[in-house]
Amino acid sequence: MVTLNVDTRDLERLMARLEALPEKMQRQVLSRAIGRSKKRVLKRYTQLASERMNIYQKPIRARMSSRFGEGVLSVYVRSEQIPLAKLGAEVLKRGGVSVKGPRGPRGKLKGSYLSAFQATMGSGHSGIFKRHPTKMMASNPKRQAIEELYGPNPAGEILRHREEYQTMLAELLQTEILKEIESGVVGMLKKLG
Repeated sequence: MVTLNVDTRDLERLMARLEALPEKMQRQVLSRAIGRSKKRVLKRYTQLASERMNIYQKPIRARMSSRFGEGVLSVYVRSEQIPLAKLGAEVLKRGGVSVKGPRGPRGKLKGSYLSAFQATMGSGHSGIFKRHPTKMMASNPKRQAIEELYGPNPAGEILRHREEYQTMLAELLQTEILKEIESGVVGMLKKLG
């Protein structure tokens, strides 16, 4: 699991503006601002990773979570490869499997999938598999073992470009949270009259 930490302690000057509000309203403004900012930060990371890896956003977002505590927003990305079946793999008429990214034919993933096939296991798990010629089944020595094929790992993308992602997320969080707190303070001041 990869963790990106964004320090938000430099928001103290904006927090001084919150002191004009009652304590209950201050907590309300902060919790709303942090919640909305978290969503935007996760969305932007997902978009950037999707563009860089040329895969759809949904499987990336499914491997992410976040937590805010003690002035630090932590974004967690599980370190696991995405199965080809989750990337929109299509079985070709001539045999094999084709996997395209969100931007059409140029988005084909690297690698040869000509001998791959789609199958559903007895457990109900469906995936893209390939026969493994060097491994034989223990129950029947004449049958070859199969293995599931996987695509990229979103956490690996962060490890390769860590500084770029951390800088982008820090800037985005700071601009988003400042905007959200400011609009929350203005809204609460209007309620107070």
